[in-house]
Amino acid sequence: MKKILAFIVWFFCILGYSQVGINTTDPKAQLEIQSSNQASPSNTDGLLIPKVDTFPATNPGANQNGMLVFLTTTVGANSPGFYYWDNTTSAWIPIGNNSNLGWNLNGNIITATNFIGSTNNQDVLFKRNNLQAGRIGSINTAFGTESFISNTTGNFNSAFGSGSLKNNTTGSNNTAIGRRAMELTTTGRDNAALGFLSMRNNTTGNNNSAFGSNALLNNTAGNS
Repeated sequence: MKKILAFIVWFFCILGYSQVGINTTDPKAQLEIQSSNQASPSNTDGLLIPKVDTFPATNPGANQNGMLVFLTTTVGANSPGFYYWDNTTSAWIPIGNNSNLGWNLNGNIITATNFIGSTNNQDVLFKRNNLQAGRIGSINTAFGTESFISNTTGNFNSAFGSGSLKNNTTGSNNTAIGRRAMELTTTGRDNAALGFLSMRNNTTGNNNSAFGSNALLNNTAGNS
């Protein structure tokens, strides 16, 4: 009897420290589950995480940190999906597509504190077809495909319109509004151009004002 009891104790001790395999006799981790057929699985080959219709009325504790559940219904702002318990923040954190931490492409319910932008001192960039289409900075602002894309040290410039101030490198205090307005300007400064192609060919001209379509189109280096 003592030998049988000792064997049982030994057997369960081995189980307690062994790796566990389901559908496999050679598990490669503490728990490994294999499908019935990896190449052609059945519709029941998978793992079902505990389902809940709502989160527990009493929050889990530190011992449940990382606990995973599947929420079956919408609860407040939380949509159905996988959630894990984060004891540090005392919150259920969504996983994957149901995460409300991302920005929904189909629209979002926002609060007065939500924003699109940065929390550090860096320019905010926008792109279209992987080309710069907007830049919001502390000293320069540009909107429009390829507007203001060549700047190196120019300051206090505003460019609005596709290709506006496209080639500006060191020019400062310029305002270009309109498609390709001041497009070829590189070092010109203190200019204002408003209108389609206005001051388009200006490169180094300073202190000019152009208003209207094609205004001062062929001015290249003239100064007012």
